[in-house]
Amino acid sequence: MEMMNRAIDGAALFKDMMQKVEAGAVPAAPADPEVAAWNAEVDRARAEKLERRMKASDSALRAELAKASQR
Repeated sequence: MEMMNRAIDGAALFKDMMQKVEAGAVPAAPADPEVAAWNAEVDRARAEKLERRMKASDSALRAELAKASQR
């Protein structure tokens, strides 16, 4: 029972400390327009790369399915 009380007290202390940290946190500064543009370009390039990879995978799976259905 004592271990459970210590665990509960520890959890309450942790929660209290986290609330204090969150309350004192500095809000994020707005991003520089150049950085935002760069991040948008990187995200677009990643999305295009993923799209190409998915199309290639889709084509390979369709070919495999067609081969299996011919048997």
